[in-house]
Amino acid sequence: MPACDVFWFLVGHILLIPFALLALVAGWIATPFYFWSDRRHNRIRRYPQAVMDVQDNRAISPSFIQPEEDTRLPHISIVIPFHNREHEVQPCLNSIFGQVLPADLAVEIIAVDNNSADGTLDLLRQNPVHVIECEERGPGAARNAGVAAARGEIVAFIDSDCVADPDWLMRLTAPFEDPEMLMAGGLIQSQFDDDHIATFTARREILSNERFFQTSALFAPFFATANAACRRTALVTIKGFDNNLKVSEDADLAWRLMDLGGRMAYVPDAIVYHAHRTTWHEFYRQAWDYGAGSVALFAKHRKWLKANTAISWRNIRELAYTPVAFLVKTSEPRPEMILPDEEIELDHQWDNLDSRPEKYWFLWRTAFTTACLWTSFKLRVLFV
Repeated sequence: MPACDVFWFLVGHILLIPFALLALVAGWIATPFYFWSDRRHNRIRRYPQAVMDVQDNRAISPSFIQPEEDTRLPHISIVIPFHNREHEVQPCLNSIFGQVLPADLAVEIIAVDNNSADGTLDLLRQNPVHVIECEERGPGAARNAGVAAARGEIVAFIDSDCVADPDWLMRLTAPFEDPEMLMAGGLIQSQFDDDHIATFTARREILSNERFFQTSALFAPFFATANAACRRTALVTIKGFDNNLKVSEDADLAWRLMDLGGRMAYVPDAIVYHAHRTTWHEFYRQAWDYGAGSVALFAKHRKWLKANTAISWRNIRELAYTPVAFLVKTSEPRPEMILPDEEIELDHQWDNLDSRPEKYWFLWRTAFTTACLWTSFKLRVLFV
């Protein structure tokens, strides 16, 4: 065995793994304190000006098909799932109504209520959209219900906690002029400029189609359906989303689409603004869901991956390193706070994160790794 392999085996198994396990236990102990200290910062929604204008005048492009009144066959169908999103309904739909579209392009909007218990369904019915009710809970089931009702050649997806840039739809669907194009994804930015957790999420690219589009050692490229479009005939061929996957169903969909033989494209100028998590509880839950979803995805595709075990040394290394970095950097003098102005960027917000970004990363890694271990035990695989 080469000396370098022996070295990394000893470092990994004798030093890093025990240290990472200790850090994981420390994270379990510290987690309740994060929740007890939970608080909401003042949040500023980063809506584009065009979206705000539409909120005022409710101007709707003539390209949109009016439900039950318009007999035109749409070229594009927009599917938006909603579950208990009473406060997000209007901002999301208004951003869609404000899309800049050619007059000869017919577009339909399909809003899927996924068994909401608040006023979401009533608000949806007050808007000129095609409303579908889906009783089965889950993002895959809701989107499948929307796809089943869609008539367009292209199906565009956006989440209910997002608002779209005025040129989003045209730019996202432009690659489908290529008949071999099966899927496209756009840029996901943060709505909140002044929240530390949301800033961390954006800076670390936790929800980033650009990062998802890059091939890793285990996972093939995919796109998050917060900002994605697919060819409808391909979606029908693979029978849509897997309803059994509550997280990572978009990655599973992309992989099965690519098995048909085709192309996918990343469109960085097709922008949506996503409402990243802003509380410790939401942040921890998101990390847990991502960990559990990654294991479920690995378990489903393990025959294709030809493995029952997958250990990310990067995850182990960062889980072990982050507590040390947090303690070391916390002892350093804090920089003078920069007062934000209208032009503030994420780089400035990153500099001003309270208690250093290592705190957020340690909590994320703790939740993600714990979920991986627990789900691996349930599914009889090892993915961490």
